Amino acid sequence: TLRDSSTSLRSARNDGWRRLLLGLLMVPLGFIAGAPAAPFQWRKLVSDFIYNAEVTPHYGGQIGGHGYLEFLGRIPETIGWPSACFIAFAAILSLIIILARRQWHSPAAICVALASSVFCLYFAQIGAFPRMETRFVLPAVPFLILMCGPALAFFTRKPRAIFACLTPLLAYNFICSLSIGYRMNRDPRLAAQAWIAQRVSTGGKLVIESSGTSPRWIKLPEVRGAEWEQAHPQ
Repeated sequence: TLRDSSTSLRSARNDGWRRLLLGLLMVPLGFIAGAPAAPFQWRKLVSDFIYNAEVTPHYGGQIGGHGYLEFLGRIPETIGWPSACFIAFAAILSLIIILARRQWHSPAAICVALASSVFCLYFAQIGAFPRMETRFVLPAVPFLILMCGPALAFFTRKPRAIFACLTPLLAYNFICSLSIGYRMNRDPRLAAQAWIAQRVSTGGKLVIESSGTSPRWIKLPEVRGAEWEQAHPQ
């Protein structure tokens, strides 16, 4: 019996190491899949990364301070206040469930520990920026959602409760999406694009001024012309 138990324990440890190595291997593979040119331009990648790491926190001229509170305040901008409140409640409930069960090696406890550790490290690093943008906070939100797993699993026994909670949240986000789409369609740059397409003849040549804040007019199939870069007039 002891021999079988020892063999089983050794097999479990080996399987755990294999999973750990496989998970670590997925990090560079995923990075290369997202940036396939990185291995061929790694010097530029490193220099750009260091430059952005140094400049991004102070890009707007901010010298000192931190953005921890602003970091938390940006979370509702990504998912809405109702969803942010629900996720905060579910994450706290997940911690209570794990502490009450005391099953530290369960998949739920491991998932919450991993998700919370990544979120806390990201919050400690990015929250130290004196300049805070919503896009800086967005990568941390999925880890908050993962922390809600035990609470959502607890409510699976009560599908009506989940339906009653998620329906208003999804409806709110759906309405917000429609509102953003409506605002995007009323963007004055789209009206300018239609005006150019209607009034510029495709038979002639046109020199159009462009900059980093204006659309690239020559990419319209109706417009034929040359583009004059405001930043590089030569």
